[in-house]
Amino acid sequence: MVTKRDFTYDSGDKKTRIHAAKWEQETALKIKPAAILQIVHGMAEYIDRYDAFARYMASHGLVVVGNDHLGHGQSVSEGHPYGYFCKDDPATVVVEDVHRLTEMTKKEYPDVPYILFGHSMGSFIARDYLTCFGNEIDGAIIQGTGYQASSLAHAGKAVAAVQKIVTGAKHPSGLMNAIAFGGYLKNIHPLRTKMDWLSYNEKNVDDYIADPLLGFTFTVNGFECLMDLVLRSGDVKRMENIPKELPVYLCSGEDDPVGDNSAAVKKLYGVYKDVLKLRDVTMKLYPHMRHEILMEDGHEAVCEEYLRWIGEHWKDM
Repeated sequence: MVTKRDFTYDSGDKKTRIHAAKWEQETALKIKPAAILQIVHGMAEYIDRYDAFARYMASHGLVVVGNDHLGHGQSVSEGHPYGYFCKDDPATVVVEDVHRLTEMTKKEYPDVPYILFGHSMGSFIARDYLTCFGNEIDGAIIQGTGYQASSLAHAGKAVAAVQKIVTGAKHPSGLMNAIAFGGYLKNIHPLRTKMDWLSYNEKNVDDYIADPLLGFTFTVNGFECLMDLVLRSGDVKRMENIPKELPVYLCSGEDDPVGDNSAAVKKLYGVYKDVLKLRDVTMKLYPHMRHEILMEDGHEAVCEEYLRWIGEHWKDM
């Protein structure tokens, strides 16, 4: 039987209590788990959205943990809107909040293989995490990622900086939202909703639109943070700090616009493998899947593949 426990811990912003959750089999209290999987969720969502995935992985002997980022889910401070991180250096704080959960979990489960899993914005957080704390984990799964040109991210930061002067950092930025996501629907025909780029699964899209904790518009501060994460995760000099022996698994839907319909994922794979010379990089692209491959029809195959990859690297699975 898989159990879920919610808890909180202090954020690096020195103001907010971060909401987190842990899923594990009851036997994990007595039997050493096969591995730890830490989920880093995406933009404008929350960790409990991964409940089904976490329970599946926990049912196969893993302990699964994850947190709501600042400005998301249950990690929103009083007086702050959704999509607002913190005043000072939010890109650093959000990565350190993820790392703080790693430290807490490793103390509870010492000497257990530790895998970081990041989706979408969480993939950029995870990728930057690898440059800062990659020597503290055993592997990483990067799902639904992209590789935007730094010039575009710098331009986005410039627009956000001007808007912050005019509207303030906590203003939900429809302008930045249109700039960041306006092109995601251009190859989708017929178009049913503005969120069709998430998945082919219409129920998933409808559930996403209906959930008030999903799909909110980021504040100016949130977009500044996002642009910084994109820049940091795509900085090759920064990426040189990733341990060469760290196993990394890139996974995406072939039709994911965040990954430029696979082109950006292939580019990142090339950088990791050919430029940085990482020794264990795998890439898997799923046909007829868009951004949220864990929510698509056929997501069972994705979960099974993750288990296979983990079991291949850590034989106790």
